[in-house]
Amino acid sequence: AVLAAVLGGCGVDDRPSGVDAVVSGPLAGDASVDTTVAAASPSVRPLTEEESALAEEVETLVEPVVPRPSTIAVVGDSLTQSAEDEIMYALVRRGLHVLAIDGLESRRMSHGGQSLPPGTEAVDTILADSDPGMWVVALGTNDVASDRSLDDFRTEMRDVLDRIPMDDPVIWVDLWIGGDEELVARANRMIRVELARRVGGTAVVDWYSHGTDDGVITADGVHLTPTGQELFADSIAVAVDELFAD
Repeated sequence: AVLAAVLGGCGVDDRPSGVDAVVSGPLAGDASVDTTVAAASPSVRPLTEEESALAEEVETLVEPVVPRPSTIAVVGDSLTQSAEDEIMYALVRRGLHVLAIDGLESRRMSHGGQSLPPGTEAVDTILADSDPGMWVVALGTNDVASDRSLDDFRTEMRDVLDRIPMDDPVIWVDLWIGGDEELVARANRMIRVELARRVGGTAVVDWYSHGTDDGVITADGVHLTPTGQELFADSIAVAVDELFAD
């Protein structure tokens, strides 16, 4: 079941938090992610009919099947790592007990090794010690930058999601890479399509919409300024509020 909602919220300095919704596909008002747009390169394919059908449902949340958990875990890459203190503060302010914030520079979803454990390993490690009940995942930037294949992206995302209990709510932070907007927009649509398959409650933080905000992203087009770290964290916390809104 899905719960229709018009999503909003406040970020830093009264800016919108960028909380978006599953099963939304194209970003509202952005022609570059319309389902009819041709692939930009051989590795960027158009959506299948199934994906396009899911992407037509805009501004909906997958309704949680459990009451709001009191505990949460966060798994991410260097963005999460840089904003760890801000994320902790924003979630604790929502009355949540944060069991883990595991961010690692250059982390990918399921590719890695001993020196650079992937997101799948981080999820496994957290589950071995605790039962978070709710998850924030902020992964995928390094996967898009490395492979540029949406088929691989989907497989790697499923590797992460398959490890998280199906009833656990999942909030996924979507992607922004300056200068690679079209490919990233398609990956963001894939995030929404894949999350829509879960039943435990899902939402997307629309970080893509903040990619051109003044003072949020550093000159490399990816990493966070101090203002960006605050907005990143606050957007995650507002997504929790939206997912469990009365």
